[in-house]
Amino acid sequence: MLHNRFQKVRKWGVAAASVALLACPVASSAHAVTVPYAEDFNGGTSAFVTSVGTGTVAWTDDGSINTLRFTQTTQGSGQANAAIVSVPDGLGADDLSPSQYFLISGTIKFDSYTTSATNGIDLGINLFGDAGFADAYRADFNPTKQTFRLAAGSPTNTDYTVSVVSTPFSFSMSETYTLTLKGWYTGLGTLNMEFTLTDPNLATAVITATDPTPLIGTNFGFRTRTGSSVTATNTVTQFDNFSISVVPEPSAIVLLSMGGFVGIAVARRRASYK
Repeated sequence: MLHNRFQKVRKWGVAAASVALLACPVASSAHAVTVPYAEDFNGGTSAFVTSVGTGTVAWTDDGSINTLRFTQTTQGSGQANAAIVSVPDGLGADDLSPSQYFLISGTIKFDSYTTSATNGIDLGINLFGDAGFADAYRADFNPTKQTFRLAAGSPTNTDYTVSVVSTPFSFSMSETYTLTLKGWYTGLGTLNMEFTLTDPNLATAVITATDPTPLIGTNFGFRTRTGSSVTATNTVTQFDNFSISVVPEPSAIVLLSMGGFVGIAVARRRASYK
């Protein structure tokens, strides 16, 4: 009888864990999404909203090519284009505990890449941005200059300290680049960022920055921008595998907590039959 009752308790624990998994936030097809969020552009309705600068530009995210493809036939100097999702809650200083950090990642590959000047195009992921990414953190790289950087564009906030540029890699048309941005908070809400670029040789290059007065915003996603005095022609970029998560994720904490409660319940049940 004790064995049967223990089996019932164990089955209850498995069922509860299953319910907790089903209750995890799931990305919606709307512009606003919840964390964790992932988009592989393999069909269905994308949560990304796109905007383009001047010139002949097209975003494709209908799932037919399994990537978010940006085709730049003619693009003028200093023009930015973005594909973004809004994450209303979950990544701010008030959302994360001291033991948590967020991860944002995506991949970039080129079908073709041509520019008319040495400044090239900045391509990467942006975070905590406004709807047009005019005020946001940039975590991007430039194939022409062969640099990657962490920077902040903030017309209204002059206290930011983020501006790091590095030159660690050799650009290759045939490779897929993985960008990963890790963020966590210390002190009185200082944002710490660690930006990693995985290069074609599977080596990694890492730069870090901090901001004691972090930007706030709800928009995250991919962004391109032509440099000054640059005209981009015949450039086709494939963005893919975008994700945002919190580590440890809230769902994992719930499961661990429920596992602890199940253990306590089992121990008490056992003790009552001794």
